[in-house]
Amino acid sequence: MPELEIRYPCPVCLGVMMEKTAIGRVAIGQRKTLLVDHCGRCGGVWFEAGEVHLLRDSDARQLWEAILPREETFRMQCHGCHGFIDRNDESCASCGWNNALACPICQRPMQTATHEGVKLDACKTCKGVWFDHDELSFIWRLELSTSIQRHQDQPGGLTAGDGALVVADALMYSPWLVFQGAHATGHAAAVSVEALTHAPEAIAGVAEVAGEAAGGVFMTIIEILGDLFS
Repeated sequence: MPELEIRYPCPVCLGVMMEKTAIGRVAIGQRKTLLVDHCGRCGGVWFEAGEVHLLRDSDARQLWEAILPREETFRMQCHGCHGFIDRNDESCASCGWNNALACPICQRPMQTATHEGVKLDACKTCKGVWFDHDELSFIWRLELSTSIQRHQDQPGGLTAGDGALVVADALMYSPWLVFQGAHATGHAAAVSVEALTHAPEAIAGVAEVAGEAAGGVFMTIIEILGDLFS
């Protein structure tokens, strides 16, 4: 009988259960797939320290295939009065509720932790970290910028007139262009679609840059988990 996967409540969205999102592959006779807990409503993801060994073998690009693009900071319901507040607000202006999330596993209040400018919510008991959609996007932009710079510095690498560079720059705000197809919205994405249409040679270059950046996102998550729980 297959083992049932436990679903946990989203720490941000009241009354919403997170979904199990498979990232990686399954090897014959050995489970290699990483299942992360992802909220389809707010776009946040829960990573546990015990998943680090699976993170190393997983395909980070599949994370963006599972997460829908969002153009604005998520507005959550206050856990006190149920009014709507910005996810980044420190407290609710209406009832004074302190915007502190409960661990989805043990339900104890999580601690706020900062890693190189990224503000996170961590449970030291369950050794898990909650990444808001905005935080994942911020890490993506940092890693993509590093990858673009690396390719520009290489002999024969990206140049200002290269279609791949145009697309890669637009990916700063629309990683879904590559990982979900050209379904993102907004001016940057539109520019990217046009560049891909009129510059087919850009496809290989941008795929390599984006793949490196996606892997860098997972390495950053591994580093954060290691720093917080080592």
